[in-house]
Amino acid sequence: EQYFFERIEAGRPVCVPGDGKHLTGLGHVQDLAVAMANVMGRFESIGKVYNVQDDVAISFDGLVRACALAAGKEPSAVEIVHYDPKDFDFGKKKAFPMRPQHFWTDVELARHDLEWEPKFDTTRGLKDAYENDFVVKMKEGALSNDFECDDMVLSALNQAAEAPVAEAAAAAAASAAAPAVADAAVEAEAPEPTDAEVSGASAPQDEMTEEEAQEEAAQEEQDPLDALIDAVFEEVIQ
Repeated sequence: EQYFFERIEAGRPVCVPGDGKHLTGLGHVQDLAVAMANVMGRFESIGKVYNVQDDVAISFDGLVRACALAAGKEPSAVEIVHYDPKDFDFGKKKAFPMRPQHFWTDVELARHDLEWEPKFDTTRGLKDAYENDFVVKMKEGALSNDFECDDMVLSALNQAAEAPVAEAAAAAAASAAAPAVADAAVEAEAPEPTDAEVSGASAPQDEMTEEEAQEEAAQEEQDPLDALIDAVFEEVIQ
């Protein structure tokens, strides 16, 4: 339980291998001592093996929350991080205090042969362990506070979580840049207009040539004379 208490007290996430649903069983040292004492002097216990723990199983995630409760913390405030232990090489370090598999036992034989009954359930046992063992070690500075394996797990999981985000951002940037590149390619392929096309495009369509302008001016000069001739001609006719 010290593994869980250290991380809870430090305000760190608790790294749990697998999905956190593996079941385990805990036992209090006082219950173990009573069972061992009851073995002595009993003929029926010769050659037998007895399991000693409390009479319930608890999941790894449930154990984290039970430890938080024993330490006076809000269980829902403790972050649990799951990981696959096969993805990591921790060397000789023990990253988690329990094997990532179901492991609890039946205590009925001890009950029957030894007239034994566990006095500590999981909640009471963890509270006693916190107050009379962990807190004492914490005050004496005797805790390991070794979070090296945790940091390896958290760093790897953070990188794995950030990778899809970075890939999506890169894809979005590439998609946004594609139209601009296409427009630039079209502009580069378009031929430049010739001088004749520029001249033709810029000249007004109704602009007269120099010859047409001279003819129109000559006609305007002749108009007064024509008007006089017409007037004389009309008088002669009358």
